[in-house]
Amino acid sequence: MTTATKLKRFAGKPRFSAEELESWGRSLKTINWEKTTLGQRIRATRLKHSLRQEEVAAMANVTQAHLSSLELDKKSSTVNIIEFAYALRINPIWLDSGKGSPDLKVLNLNDAEIKVLDLYRGLSKEKQEDAINTLDRLNPFVEVDTDMGTRVRLIRKQLGLGQVEVAAKAGIFQTMLSNLERGKKYRTRRVIQLAAALDVPPEWLSLGIGGATAKKSRISKPELEFMLTFRTQAPAKQKKVIRWMTSSAGK
Repeated sequence: MTTATKLKRFAGKPRFSAEELESWGRSLKTINWEKTTLGQRIRATRLKHSLRQEEVAAMANVTQAHLSSLELDKKSSTVNIIEFAYALRINPIWLDSGKGSPDLKVLNLNDAEIKVLDLYRGLSKEKQEDAINTLDRLNPFVEVDTDMGTRVRLIRKQLGLGQVEVAAKAGIFQTMLSNLERGKKYRTRRVIQLAAALDVPPEWLSLGIGGATAKKSRISKPELEFMLTFRTQAPAKQKKVIRWMTSSAGK
């Protein structure tokens, strides 16, 4: 069975039964993802998690029409690659290129987020489930700081790199990088490559989440679910959850 055939097997289904999910999961393991499109990877992962388009679109902070265009291969790229990856709880590099594993086993966390994760890890399994259930799962991943160009310029200069050198490493035109830094471009579809060229977390470069020097932390699936959902909460809600976890620790 070809990759295209495998990806079309349940094309008309918005949700899967348990048996279909098991069959679909087995089929996905045999696909050469580097030969698939971004839209196929998004759709395959969305269906694997039995999510509707409107749910993923809400979490990625895009319109359903934008997501539909990607899944139908009417669009081949998006500036929202980080939002889609985190909405689907998968590795942004895999989603962008099909390379590596889709599993997101490492998360870039700043010092404050590491303390939050430590609090979560100190809870009993039942309390951990309660903590996740208090969060609003469908909140979108939005930009903490919208000035991506300033972040790019700041890190590039700290590293002592020229625009030509960074553009070459990221596989983009120097004029595009210049326009980005001067605010003429808002964001770029090549954020994964640009983050790699500058050696910073792509979620920080794209959305201002975490920090440029965030630490890589190995993380389990429940911890990933908690931390990514926690990141989307309003500051007041985050403080409330932290207070609850602090008072619940050891009980």
